[in-house]
Amino acid sequence: MSELDEKYDIIDETTPPNAPLSAKYKRSFAYYTIQERLPIILTKVIDQTIRDKDEIADIFNGEGIKDDTKEVVGNISQLKYELQTNKEITPLDGEEFDKDVWNAFIEQLGENNTYFSVKWLYAECYLYRRLKSIFEKSPLLKTYDCFRKQKDAAFITSLDAISQVLQHITEFYNKHAKAEESTILELESFFKILLRINLWGNRCDLSISNGREVKQAGNPFEELGSFESCILHDQSQDIWDCLKSGGKSCSIDIIMDNAGYEVFTDFLIADFILRYDFANKIRFHCKAIPWFISDVVYRDFNWTIRKLTESDTNVVRSFGERLQQYVDAGRIQLQPTDYFWTSPYEFQAMQSIAPKLYASLATSHLLIFKGDLNYRKLLADTNWPFDSHFVDVLGVFRPTNLCTLRTVKADLICELPNGIADELSKLDPMWMETGKYGVMHFAPKI
Repeated sequence: MSELDEKYDIIDETTPPNAPLSAKYKRSFAYYTIQERLPIILTKVIDQTIRDKDEIADIFNGEGIKDDTKEVVGNISQLKYELQTNKEITPLDGEEFDKDVWNAFIEQLGENNTYFSVKWLYAECYLYRRLKSIFEKSPLLKTYDCFRKQKDAAFITSLDAISQVLQHITEFYNKHAKAEESTILELESFFKILLRINLWGNRCDLSISNGREVKQAGNPFEELGSFESCILHDQSQDIWDCLKSGGKSCSIDIIMDNAGYEVFTDFLIADFILRYDFANKIRFHCKAIPWFISDVVYRDFNWTIRKLTESDTNVVRSFGERLQQYVDAGRIQLQPTDYFWTSPYEFQAMQSIAPKLYASLATSHLLIFKGDLNYRKLLADTNWPFDSHFVDVLGVFRPTNLCTLRTVKADLICELPNGIADELSKLDPMWMETGKYGVMHFAPKI
């Protein structure tokens, strides 16, 4: 054991079964994240803020930007130092609405609340919330999204793939303009294809790449066949059965993950559902603050639709215009940002911490949770036995029918057939961290 490991009470083991994920286990992805990934991300935030200071100065006539930037960079450097030296998680002192909720949570952690000792979910969420707190205190950088340019670039560099996907989809819709002109089997088959397009869109994650450029390359439709064996649990049939049972007047909620190419694939799902009247409206949920680098915030949602409508490519522009028509008609709704999505809490705590949000979700026919962080919160960031049933690990969080579409980027998972994890570990010991594999779980309303 190294001197640092001994100092920080690091255990040179993998995470034990049924234990919360934590960086105190040295052979875990949580340890690698706290030790390696997050310091790199903070360094890149510092670099991006410094690069953007002239642009920000132009907006605010240059007054005070030098001092503001210096203070922000100094505070982020301090945060990085605290992270790397395993300091305690400290209360927030910003102005955001959720400050008291966060500080009450930090207080109940007790004395053993350092970055390496607490649950990984808590430490990682705190880091991004603390970043927001640092920018909050700057008069000129209060609304600055240090991840915006990376998210925008992830979308722009994926436009070729977006165009190719829409070419395929338009061909189908031209043949099947209305639900009554299509067989239910044709719609079922196509919906499952869209689920797969959406699932693999979750690979485009700036957080897992430490902020390096990510894009969807190639033709996603042509790649689907080669990815099929990488779906480790597939309940797309249950998701389809749930969808078609809702009726024209129901609502469906999509709890988004990444901006860029992935949110485009979320729009594909919404377009299909609304086109064939499987629901009356789709309610989207985004993050209240910049989060995990690439997560969708309010601005990203609207910016993406606008960029689609401004495209020089007819099929892309037509899709964007159709989305805007749904928005104008109230059939696509971006819900008011709820701070629970950027809280440290697992979803099992939602009913007590955010009862209004829970009650709203309970009115939905189907909740579609996107991505790895939502998956971690659904599973309470716990190392469940791999063969655990999804409905069991959800605990008390059962507001309505729900599903999750997630590519595997953290070392927790459920509903794997016996022996599969061992086989995958022999092929690649890091298989749970790469995004190569995916799962589609479904849990019916109780």
